[in-house]
Amino acid sequence: MFIRSQAYTRFLAGALSLSLLLACESTPTTAPIPAKPVSPALQASAKPVPETLKPRTLKLKFKLSAALLSGFKTQQSTESCAQAMTNISTRLSLTGLLSSAAKAQLEAQDITVEDIAGQSTLVFSNSIQELNANQLELEYTIEDLPAGFAQGQTTFKDNLDQELGFVSYSTSIQLDSATEVTMLLTGTTEASGLATCPQLEAKLTGATLGATGGDIIPAPATTPTPNATPTPTPTPVITAVQPVLNSISTTSGYPATRVVISGSGFLGTTSVTFGDVAAHAFSVESDLEIIAFSSSVAPVAGTIKVINPAGEAESSQSFTPTIGQRTIYAKPGATGQGNSWNDAQELVFAMAAAQPGDEVWVAAGRYVPELYPGDRSYSFELKSNVGVYGGFNGSEGSRGARDPEANLTILSGDVSGDDNHTDNDLTDISENIYHVVVANNVNDAILDGFTIEGGSAAGTVPDDRGAGLLHINSTTLVENVQFSNNIAKYAGGAIYNIGSGSVLTLRNSNLSVNAAGFSGGGINNVKSNAILKNVTLTQNSSKQGGGIFNDGASPSLSQVTLDQNVALYNGGSIHNRKNSSPTLSDVTISNSQAASGAGLYNVDQSSPQLLRVKIKNNDADNGAGIYNYQNSSPRLEQVTLTSNIAKFLGGGIYNYQSSSPIMERVTIVSNAAKEGGGIYNRSYSNPQITNAVFHNNVATNGNGGAIYNYNGSSPKLLHITSYNNLASAGIGAEIFSSLRSSPSLTSSVIWNDGANPLFQDQDGDILINSSTVKDFSNILNTSGIGNINLDPAFVDPANAAGADGIYMTGDDGLRLSETSPARNFGKSSTMPATDILGAIRIAAPEQGAYEGEFSAVLGTLVSEDLQTGSGALAEVGDTLTIHYVGTLTNGDEFDNSRTGSPFSFTLGAGQVIQGWEQGIPGMREGGIRKLTIPPHLAYGAQWIGQILPNSTLIFEIELISVQKN
Repeated sequence: MFIRSQAYTRFLAGALSLSLLLACESTPTTAPIPAKPVSPALQASAKPVPETLKPRTLKLKFKLSAALLSGFKTQQSTESCAQAMTNISTRLSLTGLLSSAAKAQLEAQDITVEDIAGQSTLVFSNSIQELNANQLELEYTIEDLPAGFAQGQTTFKDNLDQELGFVSYSTSIQLDSATEVTMLLTGTTEASGLATCPQLEAKLTGATLGATGGDIIPAPATTPTPNATPTPTPTPVITAVQPVLNSISTTSGYPATRVVISGSGFLGTTSVTFGDVAAHAFSVESDLEIIAFSSSVAPVAGTIKVINPAGEAESSQSFTPTIGQRTIYAKPGATGQGNSWNDAQELVFAMAAAQPGDEVWVAAGRYVPELYPGDRSYSFELKSNVGVYGGFNGSEGSRGARDPEANLTILSGDVSGDDNHTDNDLTDISENIYHVVVANNVNDAILDGFTIEGGSAAGTVPDDRGAGLLHINSTTLVENVQFSNNIAKYAGGAIYNIGSGSVLTLRNSNLSVNAAGFSGGGINNVKSNAILKNVTLTQNSSKQGGGIFNDGASPSLSQVTLDQNVALYNGGSIHNRKNSSPTLSDVTISNSQAASGAGLYNVDQSSPQLLRVKIKNNDADNGAGIYNYQNSSPRLEQVTLTSNIAKFLGGGIYNYQSSSPIMERVTIVSNAAKEGGGIYNRSYSNPQITNAVFHNNVATNGNGGAIYNYNGSSPKLLHITSYNNLASAGIGAEIFSSLRSSPSLTSSVIWNDGANPLFQDQDGDILINSSTVKDFSNILNTSGIGNINLDPAFVDPANAAGADGIYMTGDDGLRLSETSPARNFGKSSTMPATDILGAIRIAAPEQGAYEGEFSAVLGTLVSEDLQTGSGALAEVGDTLTIHYVGTLTNGDEFDNSRTGSPFSFTLGAGQVIQGWEQGIPGMREGGIRKLTIPPHLAYGAQWIGQILPNSTLIFEIELISVQKN
């Protein structure tokens, strides 16, 4: 597993070198100094210091007299004196951010890295054991630092964890050379004379001494050599005095937590606290001023204390943190502090400075997260409870005034700006960022209004996945975002979503032309949760799951379109494996390609739920629309499979190895395959199909134009209308069954203008009850009763979809006419509650998919807005609260919610009649809509109170509120 508890880790060679040396400066005959025990993390990472240091490297070396330190241990005579020196700790603050790679290496070695206000601070320490030589040398070499200013403070403690003293210093990190800083601590004359409380003198080279404190004092200037320049004025010895605190004030740059403390006696300050919580960081600017940052994790209100060896001072004012109340402004190339559009800063620093509750507003333009050339590990890193919003022109005063479509805001991994995605040459993306955006262990993050492009996850694990967005154990809302031209070597070209704690919500977004080498060209979900609403995935590609790959994950897809996605092997648009059972509602899957399951590929007990899904024009070797394999049994309701083409088996659906989907209210039309043009069932696959239409499916070079059952496959077919499907081999044009397959057929109509609609071999037995079948001559074994072979007298068989060209609407041509012998001839004991349109069935039911008289249900749903609302939009899945008045066409009122309480229901959950389900979406809060609902979308042939069978209903509906779920 590659997830760490803090920041996302990239173990890249050369990010950090940290070595510890215990060196004796006596003659070679002196006994060697035994090596100090080193913490396992440091020991594991230790490596020889390179002879030539790289640019942007800091070598920090401490030299201490071992003999003197022993004096600390043996010469104390009062309890007030320090004990043996046992610990050296350093806090090093930089003027820029470390790369993610350098951060990861440091943190892996127990060095804390804190990012605040676009700056990184390193905190590290080492314990010192018994010494028996003349000198201790402690050396750190830290590479890949941001160029600029560095400020350090090193503190020395005794074995009672009391501070002996500290040294503050500053130096610079050079872009083109290394920096070496040496601190030499030697004893004063007092110390050599074995004084009660000896002192140490600090002398620095390569850095500027800022302040000292405790038992540490600045070393006096050395006597000049004869040819030396004039002796500089000795650095004065700093004697701590009682601090005085006059005032505190917040300033710009990091306004929520950055505080200027004014007063006096600040030189030698050892501690600053905010409400008894230690400051996140502080620097002594002068004897009169301190700049401090409150805790970045849990800032608290309270007074501020300043402490030095001479005493402490406490503010009369209380500090009140304002984290979570800021807007931080970002523009390309800006160098300000982020307090306004005129003072904007670069996005990577704005996001680093943001704290929970803040918003980052981003002006149009192109942003790249790389801070130093050649480092591909930088990313835009999301934070908990921080919203990052693009689409501003750089002048707005409110978030609602932005326009992401007009103000294109690009987060790009293309460092050089030279990507060409129209050719097959990948050398132009060799420098691209691994992950453009990262969300790692964050909660309630928001990314809204961006284009994410040019990510190239071409490294090793985990830098081979999630080129656009790497999402790890996080809860994130991604909205109004376009992912394009992101490439991952392994998985998740646009998005890689992993972790049981992950909930990725993706809304109003588009993923196009993304690719992955193995799985999930668009999105790869691994044991995680995802919610997709109003999302389009087009032209994404991978070996498996060209659009979406789910591995032990069951996302929710609503109002999603998947088009022209490609998989080399399985799942052109969606691949589900290892108990992945996503929920799809109002989804269209089209024009995709794969070897198996161009639309959906379900394997290893993966059983998605499909509601109002269209699967059309997909192309595969097997199972062009849906391929179900190894106990995968999805549920399909109000699903259409149209014009899917398989080279071999199962144009619409291929069920294999005990895969038995449940299908209700489905149409399988104009699909084609060598055999099983509509459905191919194999190896004990037993689907249950109710209220279905099979029409115009073709077995191009074999049998089973509508359905082919093979090797123990025995589907249960109830209220099926199967008409004019074609088998080129000449038998079983509607249903072909062989090799121990025994389907059952109840209350159905199986008709063909040609011959031989059914074939059943002697190894099985087809059970037919209360059905209309044209020809029984090719059924070798059959049983059942109540069957007829009279023409079903469809209303308009030449126009099966009706005038509107849409199946499952009131004008469908495969309805039974009033003179049909199949009317009222179905089996009452097994009839479903509704027909294929949702109309109520009554005993004795019609045979086939449709119930009721055609002339009575031909009407269409009519919608008229009497008052247009201005509030939230009503969408499928929302909980709505309404008032309504229902009347008949003669004006009689049969129901009125205004006489009682408002009515609430969840749209799309089947809690109301179909006329409401279809007629209410698109309303807004405050609106009033009149719906004229034909019988088949109301109560059909059922008698409800004063509502007579086959009644048209009129409703005036007022939408009071919309609750987004």
